[in-house]
Parts: sequence; C-alpha cells; structure tokens
Amino acid sequence: SVHFDITTSAVHSGLIEICFHYEDENLIAPEEELQLFHGIGGPPTWQDITVSQDTVNNLICGQTASLSPFILVQLGDGCCVMRGDVNNDRRVIVSDLTFLVNFLFKSGAAPACSEHGDVNGDTKIIVSDLTYLVNFLFKSGPAPVICP
Repeated sequence: SVHFDITTSAVHSGLIEICFHYEDENLIAPEEELQLFHGIGGPPTWQDITVSQDTVNNLICGQTASLSPFILVQLGDGCCVMRGDVNNDRRVIVSDLTFLVNFLFKSGAAPACSEHGDVNGDTKIIVSDLTYLVNFLFKSGPAPVICP
C-alpha cells in the first residue's frame, strides 16, 4: 500500500477529484484490483473513493469532499496468509497492535498486505479491527477471520 497526505488552505465546495500515479512494478496483483481509499474523521475510517482507473497511464482517481490521508491498496490482492499479522512477520502478537495503531492514528505505514489489517474480515481497516485484535490477544476473543 502507498500512503499520501494532502492538505490545502484553498476554499472549496462539493466533490474534489484526486488522481494518483502508480508504478506497475510496485503492484502485487493485477492493477485492476487497485483501489483508492480516503481516511475520513479521526481516527480515520477508510472508505473506497475510486471512480476511475487508467491502466495505460497508471492513474487511479477518486472523488472526495475533503483531503488527507489517502492510500492505494489492493484488498483483493490474494496476499492474505494470516489476518491480524499486520506487520507481516508471520505471527499475531502485540507488535501487530502497535503497527495497526500507528497506521490508523499516526499516518504510519499501511500493512504490506491490506487484508492482514482487516482483522474482522469486513473489507475495511478501521478501529473495529484494532478492538477485535485487542480482544483476541488479551481477552480470549475470537481469532482473526481466516483469509479467503
């Protein structure tokens, strides 16, 4: 995943179309599976805002009413091995909580496999995934949802 923070002091109303260029060699699945997500609120709820993709010129565009932050992800990228292994070290431990907190609240790096951050399997990476992981690690809650 690739992360962008965009801000402006310009006054605007209505929807803004925002486009990002990506490199084919950075993708781990077909580029048609690439999606543009926008973090809304604080802590951010990640929402798919994708409206178009130009696979010839490697551009993906979305529409939003506000700016910052944005991430490019491949939710269906087939990389999923173990949900909850947010830092991709093949274990689900406290360091995954730290990684997820940094991603959600401190503009930290996105999980290498976005599905690993979607701990509860609802196709979003939001605070409920963090809660789910805390319950699993410390309160004998259910294990992270199995990868597809």
